[in-house]
Amino acid sequence: MELEFAKQDDEKDEKLKSPKKSKHKIVYEQEKEQDNNQQMDAEKDIQQNILEICLQIFPYPEPYSIQIESMKSIIKSLCEKKNLLFQSPTGTGKTLVTICSALAYAIINPNVQVFVLTRTNEQINGFIKEIRKIRNYADISRYSILAGRGSFCLNIDKIKSQIQMLGTRKSKYNKNLSKICNLMKQKLNCNCGKCKTSIIAASNDDIDEPFSIFQRYKQVDINQRSSQNKQDQDQQEKNCYMCPHYRIYQQIKEKKEKETIKMNLHFPQVRSASDQAYTLPDIEDMKKLFQQKNLGCPFYFNKLATQNAKLVFSTYNYVIKQNILASIQNLFKGKVIVIFDEAHNVSEQAEQEQIIKMSNKYFEQFNNTLEKVQKIFQKPQRNEMLQVGQDIRALIQLDIKQESLFLKEQLLKRADKQKQNKSDIQDKNGEADYDNDEDEEKFLQKYKHAKYNSYAVNTEQKLYKRKFNQNILFSSKDLYDLALSTINQSSQVSDDSPQCLQQIQNYIKDSNINKSQIDVESIFKLYQEQRIKEVYYFLDNFQNLFLTIKEKCGFLEKIFDQNNKSQIQQFCKLFSDKEIVKQFEQLKVNDVDSAQKFLGNLEKVFKIILYIKKVIKINTEEDIEQKDQQNKDIQGENIIVKENNNEIYELNINYKNNIKKLGEQIEISYFSKIWHFFYKLLKMRKLHGSQEDPLYLSNHYISLLRIEEQQFIPILQIGCLSASYLFKKIYKKIDISSLILTSGTLEPFELIQKSLGLEFQTYTSPHIIHSQSNLFTQFISSCDGQDICFSMNALKKEKNKNKIFQNSQIVLNKIMSKLNRYSQQVKEKCGIVIFFKSYQMLQQYKYMINMTKNADFKFFEEKRDANDFKIQYSSYKQSIQQNKSNCIFLAVNRGKLSEGIDLKDNLCRAVILFGVPYANLSDPYIICKKTHAQLYLGESQWYQKDAVKVVNQSAGRCIRYKDDWGCIFFLDSQYSLETNINQHISKWILEGQRKIYKDSEDEWIEAYDNFLDMKALEKTDQDQS
Repeated sequence: MELEFAKQDDEKDEKLKSPKKSKHKIVYEQEKEQDNNQQMDAEKDIQQNILEICLQIFPYPEPYSIQIESMKSIIKSLCEKKNLLFQSPTGTGKTLVTICSALAYAIINPNVQVFVLTRTNEQINGFIKEIRKIRNYADISRYSILAGRGSFCLNIDKIKSQIQMLGTRKSKYNKNLSKICNLMKQKLNCNCGKCKTSIIAASNDDIDEPFSIFQRYKQVDINQRSSQNKQDQDQQEKNCYMCPHYRIYQQIKEKKEKETIKMNLHFPQVRSASDQAYTLPDIEDMKKLFQQKNLGCPFYFNKLATQNAKLVFSTYNYVIKQNILASIQNLFKGKVIVIFDEAHNVSEQAEQEQIIKMSNKYFEQFNNTLEKVQKIFQKPQRNEMLQVGQDIRALIQLDIKQESLFLKEQLLKRADKQKQNKSDIQDKNGEADYDNDEDEEKFLQKYKHAKYNSYAVNTEQKLYKRKFNQNILFSSKDLYDLALSTINQSSQVSDDSPQCLQQIQNYIKDSNINKSQIDVESIFKLYQEQRIKEVYYFLDNFQNLFLTIKEKCGFLEKIFDQNNKSQIQQFCKLFSDKEIVKQFEQLKVNDVDSAQKFLGNLEKVFKIILYIKKVIKINTEEDIEQKDQQNKDIQGENIIVKENNNEIYELNINYKNNIKKLGEQIEISYFSKIWHFFYKLLKMRKLHGSQEDPLYLSNHYISLLRIEEQQFIPILQIGCLSASYLFKKIYKKIDISSLILTSGTLEPFELIQKSLGLEFQTYTSPHIIHSQSNLFTQFISSCDGQDICFSMNALKKEKNKNKIFQNSQIVLNKIMSKLNRYSQQVKEKCGIVIFFKSYQMLQQYKYMINMTKNADFKFFEEKRDANDFKIQYSSYKQSIQQNKSNCIFLAVNRGKLSEGIDLKDNLCRAVILFGVPYANLSDPYIICKKTHAQLYLGESQWYQKDAVKVVNQSAGRCIRYKDDWGCIFFLDSQYSLETNINQHISKWILEGQRKIYKDSEDEWIEAYDNFLDMKALEKTDQDQS
């Protein structure tokens, strides 16, 4: 009783202490709560409406309950404009669920586009297969695919032969493909039959038929050619130097822009074989469609279609690589939902994209170019270089003359506009407006000069390239830049400015003077004199700059010199490390002022050499078709070169070939790479001294490591350990409504959020696979009592390595024999995929397999080259699906087969993981990532978790949907239950383990055999029913 009274007294005291609320305040709070409830109810209604639309367009009438819950979670994030980490195990249909949910949201919100990204073009084709299933949505064909020229180019065979003739390396293939494509686009006239047809069609504006295919046609058969015989057409195009496909695309684009009503282009369904149903086209189908029906260029058409597409498919590179993103960002007009599929390694890719490297190759090319140009302009000049130097000066004079004609035309145009009271019209790029792109191209061809970037495809690219070259890297302006900005009134001329600039400004400002009475010729004659003087001053002082840079780069020669490898210590440190000062001293940036001067000199030299290279290119390039005729016309034509009013020599134009070769030998790409490296290094030095941004320092590292292959190769590297800096740039270029990352292995979520610097909602979908009935999992650590371990230490000794490989081969033979017996029972061929830690291990094991090949199985291997891999995988798939042979595919963790490939049913009945795929600890990124995770993210097991994420991804290849089944074997003692590795393996995989067989090899083989017998019986019953 006493306790009850005490409790009542306490309650009275609390009531006395709490302030009384006024009646108005109580009413206000009630109304506020009511409004909030109404708002929440309204939001729920909207979400429910979107969910109903999603269920209508979802291909299957009865989705799994976990799929509906996933849809609700995705739609909720989209409606709240939040980002989402969506983790959904294999077989749950996460790709289709995500696309349908986003598409349903976009239907309610017409100004929203869905941008779906994945790793490879093959996976894009997989997405197309998924959306082919979508029902009850008429606009599903309003999609586009942003892929490279190599995937879409209809002239690819011809271009490949040209590139092969040049002996170009594979790594430079895409760059040369773009270059040749742009040259073919610029070609205006051609006499081949196909181009004549295209020109006639364009002149008659007869583009209605191909245009209507993208507007009205629902189905198109691409099995038969609608045009002439291919052999005749190939002969017709043999000597073609222009791209007729691009011309047709231009006509379609112009017609679309002329229409007053906004038109939504779509792709018709296609049929590529007589026995095939009509389906939405993937990348290969599009190439056939555009080729057979003569519809233009699929590469550029997909960019055009993107502007009104509901769904846009592409690869990670189109967002992560900033130069590519800059070329497509204007295609997205409104809000964008960005979906990264298989996104478990997106943060790592974004981090590694920011790495800046400098190797011996860079320095050698940089040094060779410097010395080559220095020999031309050194004093006293050597006799054999005198003629070359004079030839270059002559070309510079020709180019400056074109500059002055260009600027003069710009000035007169500006004056005319001012006269018509249109002075407010000013081009954003700092150059005069034109009525259309074609007029601009004609104008630029008329006054072509090195300072204007006439090679860019369109105005947006010109703006981006000019901004990159001038504003970001090298901001100093020369007389041409100042004259152009003066003409466009974007800068003021000071009293100490060159006289020609003052005259230009007076010409523009003084509207009372009769402009016809002012001698414009004298202004630009003066400009030519002052511009030549400016350029020659740089050339005359080149030797001093060269010697200064050579002296400063002396330490680089020591680092990259093979003879000094024992004296130069390797390092790999975060910039937040207290001992980083030693590296600043070693790399000569400890003295900030001295390092700043070095960068300035490097900038000046780059500008000189870049200008010389452009002058040579502009003034020596010739049209392919007119080359022979021009050589005949210019024979004997001479140009008088003057210096200080004295004729010094004559330049014959036939000598241009020698100069052209010199221009091709001057390599400038390494200048910007070296400049970038030291710019970043100097920035870190300044931040370390001021301690202004310690987080930025801790998120970056520097390393000097020597990679030993055939010889020691030193590499200097500055890297980033946070994807947030790159994603900030992405958000500036695209108006992202929500960012969705999907994968079966996203955990730990905190690491992704910290790396991307973004807030995410999270949702994890449960697994739908019945592991106890559809999965057999086994951890194998020994064979015949001998340990099997593929760790680096265990494989160091050759004798021990051979023994481990032999024991693993015995285990593999047992797995193969049991699966072969199952195959004979059900009379269907099956596949096994073996995942190795690395390509090196694959090649080592491949040799042993060749010695002991099983006649019942055909072997394939994953190739590094994408095309070679495609051939191997296609053969593997056909062998199984056509019931020819059982197959084994030797693959690599983190490789092409380990992610995004749909190996359902018999394509993969067993996965075997050889070893634990730990990341390479000789990689500086991995070394610093491990340290960074421990020091700043509180994650001591990052290295192990990273490996297990790869394991889960590879293991998931064998079961792709609810009723699929398979076997997973972990062949390495490092997977034993006592290790941290086992703790992080996906739960659904561990649930497939029938029993823990530690010591008895016969027991797990018997259990495996029983599992296959059970599946064979199920298959027999299914066939009979």
